[in-house]
Amino acid sequence: MEKNELLIRASKYEERSKKIATQDKYIFIGILTILLVYFNWVVTWEYAASPPVSKPFLTEQEEQSESVENRMNRRYLVKNLACTYRQHLYAMAADKNNTIEDLLDFHRLIEGLYVEPGAEPKDPFSWKRFDSMAPIKWNDKFGSKYIFKGKRSSLEPNFSVFALRHADSPKVKKDFLICLPPKAGTSNWQIALAKLSQTREEMAAKGVVLEDDSNKNVFYPEALYGFVPRFHTVKHAALLQGKEKRYINTRDPFTRARSGWRDKIQYYPDDPKHEANNRQFNSYVEKAQKEPGPPSPQKFKVSLEKWLRMLVHDTNDTAMNQHWKAQDECCHFCAMDYEYIIHGRLSEEEWPWVLDKQGLTGILELAPRYGGPDPDSGWFHHEAQGFVEIPIDLIKELYRRYYFDFVAGGYSPQFVEKFISAVEEAQNNLR
Repeated sequence: MEKNELLIRASKYEERSKKIATQDKYIFIGILTILLVYFNWVVTWEYAASPPVSKPFLTEQEEQSESVENRMNRRYLVKNLACTYRQHLYAMAADKNNTIEDLLDFHRLIEGLYVEPGAEPKDPFSWKRFDSMAPIKWNDKFGSKYIFKGKRSSLEPNFSVFALRHADSPKVKKDFLICLPPKAGTSNWQIALAKLSQTREEMAAKGVVLEDDSNKNVFYPEALYGFVPRFHTVKHAALLQGKEKRYINTRDPFTRARSGWRDKIQYYPDDPKHEANNRQFNSYVEKAQKEPGPPSPQKFKVSLEKWLRMLVHDTNDTAMNQHWKAQDECCHFCAMDYEYIIHGRLSEEEWPWVLDKQGLTGILELAPRYGGPDPDSGWFHHEAQGFVEIPIDLIKELYRRYYFDFVAGGYSPQFVEKFISAVEEAQNNLR
């Protein structure tokens, strides 16, 4: 009996010990959890109170006053950081649970270089199906009418990366690449670049007659876009990487979206060639007409509001026409490692800077577009007039639609907020 009692007592003691050990384990886990939560709160609070001073974003006035070289270096850092979050940024914009303020908050972190680089690969693109093909010109056999498996393909490559080489034109002192997405001053650049290898007479013989009035909305024949060699895959463009400079000429997505509408969705009864060319966009017009909004203004096929709503809702940039697809889709910000990101709004200062850097000052004529370097020049007020009848919420959705272009292109949160405020002010002045 005594032996049995001892065994029973030992068993109860062992169970009690296990119970105490289990309780101690949970107490330890609980204390550790509390400490971790506290530590995370302290770190978060300290970060919010005084974020790391790596390279804070600048005010609009500060950006304007800094040197072009410093401005370009800062945009390069911002673009590289944004590229390590590329898919994350696209996913954030696509998730309608994220408000515009949520997007602006993360935009501020990227713009200020306040976050560590993400884990995404630098080069997320692959066009292996085209790698065996030689670089082509726009007007070559498979140029502007590129054929893929016998049919015009929605997966056709973009033709926005231009190669300027001394081997092609002795006037080019230093070889360079430049991406020119449509509706960002592309025709101005191509006219200027074509003159490196073509005389006015040679261009005129192919139907490209340059107007003296640079402000006139001129429709240029397809021949203009075939004078300068372009690449259609990153592999082809990479053949020159590391040997010369790489530029990307951009335009803020707000005014770029409206510019495409003004140019391509107008009627041109006095210009039959322009009118015929723009019929290719009628499928987009039909889609836009189904959106809510006011009737078409005179001379236009659909109202700007309906057009912008169509762009906001149609986010398939693989199939979207190049005049309205994201500039990232045209130029591939992250795959090409562009060293210099040019803003069309600052073309009076930045375009001549590019020419000087390439030794083309006095050789190349390039008329600036879209604004100037003076922050008090009234650019925001002027451009806001074009959106005076557009709901503010729709303008904010344009920011969501082209979110990566804004972030990686160096169009700061302050720029976005100032543009929206300028439109709000213009609308209030009408009331």
